[in-house]
Amino acid sequence: MEKQNDLSAFKRLLGYVWPQWPRVVAVVFWSFLIAIMFTVSFATILPLLKVMMGEEGLHGWVDRKVCNIRYGMDFYVPDIYDFQSINDDENIKFFLEINRIDADKEGWALNSGFQVNDKIVGAGSFLPTKNSPIIAKRLLEELATFDAGQEMTIQILRDSATGLPEAKSITLTSPEKPGYIDAMQWPVSFVPRDDGDLSRVERKSKKMQSVIVIIIVMSFVTLLRCTARFYQTYLAEKVVLISITNLRQDIFSHAMHMPVGFFSSHGTSDTISRIMTDVDQSRKGIKVLLGKTLREPLKGLGTLTAAMWLNWQLTLIFITAAPFTIALFAILGRKMKKATKKSLRSSAVMLGRLQEATSALRVVKVYNRQDYEVHQYEETNQTLYKRLLRVAKIDTMTNPMMEILGMAAGSLALVFGARWVAKGHIQASEFLTLLVLLGTSAESIRKVSNVWNYVQQGNAAAERLF
Repeated sequence: MEKQNDLSAFKRLLGYVWPQWPRVVAVVFWSFLIAIMFTVSFATILPLLKVMMGEEGLHGWVDRKVCNIRYGMDFYVPDIYDFQSINDDENIKFFLEINRIDADKEGWALNSGFQVNDKIVGAGSFLPTKNSPIIAKRLLEELATFDAGQEMTIQILRDSATGLPEAKSITLTSPEKPGYIDAMQWPVSFVPRDDGDLSRVERKSKKMQSVIVIIIVMSFVTLLRCTARFYQTYLAEKVVLISITNLRQDIFSHAMHMPVGFFSSHGTSDTISRIMTDVDQSRKGIKVLLGKTLREPLKGLGTLTAAMWLNWQLTLIFITAAPFTIALFAILGRKMKKATKKSLRSSAVMLGRLQEATSALRVVKVYNRQDYEVHQYEETNQTLYKRLLRVAKIDTMTNPMMEILGMAAGSLALVFGARWVAKGHIQASEFLTLLVLLGTSAESIRKVSNVWNYVQQGNAAAERLF
C-alpha cells in the first residue's frame, strides 16, 4: 500500500539543494531578518497609537510596563475622557492608583504591603507638599528609573474604615532592574517626553516631533525589510534553478544509458513528460520551500511573539485553532499528493496521444481514422481535465477553510478582549495593536496554507522522477 505521507522522494530532491548550502544559509538569514523587520514595523503601531490617542503617552506606557516588571503592580491609567469629564476627580492626574498586584509570592509590591486601590502620591525624590502635588507622569517616571538597591520613600493614600483617605509613608529598598529593561527604554529615549505640565501649544509640538520620529523609524525598517526580501527571493530562485538544471542533466544522462526495452514498454512520451513536466513540478516544490515556507512562518511567529508579549491570555485564545489547522494541512496534503500523481500520469498519456497521432498522421488519413483519434483524444483530455480539476478543488479549498478557522479564533479573542477593555484590564491602544498583530499572524499562516499542497505535488513528481 502506498504511503501517502512518505516524503523520501522529495528529500532526495533536496540532495540537489544541499551542495549550495552557503546560499541556503544566506536565504535563512535574510528570512529571519525579514521576520524581525516585519514584526517591528507592525509593532510600531502601538507607540504611534500611544502618542495619538491621548492615553498615558509612549513614555508613560513604557514606564508603566517597567514598573509592572520591577515592582509587580500595575496602575490605572486615565485617558483623555477622564480629564475632560466634569464629574471626575480634579486631582486624578496627581496620583497613581494601583489596580492590580501580581499574586507571585516573590512580588515586591505584595511583600511590601501595598493594596489594590492604593493611590501613590509621592515617590523617591518627588514628594508632595500641600500646595505642590506631583503629576502622575513624574511619579511613574521616578518609579521606573529609580536606582536599584537604594532606599525609596513612597507616600500613599489608602481608603480607611471611616471613608476618608489615610496617608501612609513607606520606606523600602527598591528592587533590582532586569537587564532587558534598558533595551525597552533605549528606543523610547529618542522620542520627546511629555512631562504633563506643558502648555497646549508645547504639547502639540512634542506630539508632532514624536510622530515624526516614529515615522522615520518605520520608514527605515520598511527599507531594510524590502532589501532583505529582494536578497532572500533572488538567492532562493538561484538555488532552485541550479538544483533543477543539475537534476534535469542527471535525468537525461541516466535515460541515455537505460535499456531500449524500457522505452518500448513505457513509451518515449512518458519519459519526455517526466523530464519536462515532472521536473517543473518538482521545481515549484523546492521554490516554495525556500520561499514563503521559510519567510511567512517566521513572520507569523514574530508577530505572534509580539502579541504574546502584549497579552498572552488573548493570544493563547487565538491560537486554539492551531491543532485544527495542522489536522487540515495533513488531510488536504494527502489528497493533494494522490490527485497530483494521477494528473501527471494523465498528462503523460495525453503527450503520448499527441505524439502518436501527429507522427502517424499519414496512416490515420489513409485508413480514415480521424474520428477515432479525435474520440480517443477527447477521452484522454476529459480524464486530464477531471484530475486537474480535482487538484484545483483541493488547492482552492485550503484558503477558505483556513480563513474560517482564523475568523473563529479571532472572534473568540475579540469577545474576550472587548470585555477586558471595558473593565480596564487592557487599554484600547494595546487591544487595537494586538488585533493587528494577531490578524497579521493569521494572514502569514494563511499564505502558507497551500505550501503543504505544493510540497506534496513536488513529492508526487519526484517519486515519478526517481
